[in-house]
Amino acid sequence: MHATTIVMTIGIIAAIFGLVNAYDKKTTAIGWGIGLAVLLAMCFGFGAIATIQTHEGEAYGRINAVERGGIFHDTTAVYIKTDRESSQEDLYCSPDPDVTAKLRHFARTGEQVRITFTDHFMWAEGCEWADTTGGAVIRSVESAA
Repeated sequence: MHATTIVMTIGIIAAIFGLVNAYDKKTTAIGWGIGLAVLLAMCFGFGAIATIQTHEGEAYGRINAVERGGIFHDTTAVYIKTDRESSQEDLYCSPDPDVTAKLRHFARTGEQVRITFTDHFMWAEGCEWADTTGGAVIRSVESAA
């Protein structure tokens, strides 16, 4: 479950709690006000915490696919295979158009690449709505040859 869903649920519960415990209109207004204030504070708080960079690293492999998608936000998912014999692919996100162009080139050529990436607590700017939420964000790519 995404943190945003959790935050919104808690805010709604707080608002409902304020409404259920209301005995008159003044108490109802106070309950709703407190519930909405809690919801807003939690959304901003989680938004700030979610983008905290937790670590960075590098990986070597071949790029199998570069997919662009999204209804409201353009996101680019990148699938990298670190071992030719393995069926496992690692999923990354690439918010930078210049890096994405290089990734597409290396996907066409099948060349071994070295990527550097950063990982975030929940999501990174430009990758909020990607299927790679919680995954790593590619910052650079170069030939490993």
